[in-house]
Amino acid sequence: MKKYDFFFILSGNQTETEAAASLENIKQLLQSEGAAEPAFDNLGKHKLAFGIGQDRFGYLINSTVELPAAGVASLKDKLRQEPKVIRYLLSTLKGGQTPGKYTIKSVLMVTEGAGERLAARKEKRYQTLTSPAELKPVVLSSEELDKKLDQILTENPTV
Repeated sequence: MKKYDFFFILSGNQTETEAAASLENIKQLLQSEGAAEPAFDNLGKHKLAFGIGQDRFGYLINSTVELPAAGVASLKDKLRQEPKVIRYLLSTLKGGQTPGKYTIKSVLMVTEGAGERLAARKEKRYQTLTSPAELKPVVLSSEELDKKLDQILTENPTV
């Protein structure tokens, strides 16, 4: 049996109790395919970055399961037919690899460490920009404006 990292999104068009029932159905589906007692990490209901069908919100669920190789193909077929599962990702965990730990940043799902790199990049980009408070209007007379224009045209004649 191989270990799999199983991440899926349940439709957000259901109540908390309906989502819990859908989660129980997924648990039974996994057990019918030969998985041991699966444990789920419910990340809660979040607004999706883009709509999937009629869904604008979804319940984000992560799990690590052990499945026999023969059960994976039939599990994927059954997940495609499950109306409450709007997206899923089933990835193999290699030997020694730890399951993904996810955090929710705004509407993005990122693995640990990626959020800090993204924030550092944004901060660096914003540091190069000047704020409107630092920009002050310059009042020039028409003579000063003509001098500036002549200077610019003589320095760069291709303009």
